[in-house]
Order: sequence, then structure tokens, then C-alpha cells
Amino acid sequence: DERLSPWTSVMPTATRVFPAGDLLTVTVPHSGTSPATAQLLNEAGAVLWEGSGTAIPNAQSVQFSVPLDRVDSRVCDLIVKSSGAVGRTTIGVARN
Repeated sequence: DERLSPWTSVMPTATRVFPAGDLLTVTVPHSGTSPATAQLLNEAGAVLWEGSGTAIPNAQSVQFSVPLDRVDSRVCDLIVKSSGAVGRTTIGVARN
């Protein structure tokens, strides 16, 4: 969505691997009155991180900053709840 281009610096992708310790920034549409939330789960389903989205001025969107420094598995699930919808994506985390 071109309206979000001022807040994103890379091309959105469906699949991506991140280095351990990186900071993952996720921007999602959100027009609801309840807070948008997200959770990062490891392969066993344990919650590694959870938080609320930060509203983006002049856009019906929120942004999450997800730290990957506590990731203990190579594959994680990111679950985002926004505007009554639930999105789930799998991300890879490259470990040294």
C-alpha cells in the first residue's frame, strides 16, 4: 500500500530470514477501536514477546517493533490481531 511508504524502508515480503538480535518492524492496517496486539512464539509455542501496536499518524495502521534478541529457535510464528482479523506468519531466524 503506497500510503504506508513513508513508514517502511524495505519492500514487504512474504518470506524472510532475520539475524538473531535484529529488530523486526511490522506495519499492519488497523482501523478498530481496540488495541492491535502481536505475539512472537517459538517452535514449541512458548511466547517470546508480546506487545501492542503503536498508531501511525494520519494512517489507519499500527506498527510493532519486535526484538529478536530472545529468540531461541530457528523458526518462529508471529501472530498479529488487528481490526478484528488475525494474521499469522512464520519467520526464520538465522543463528550464528
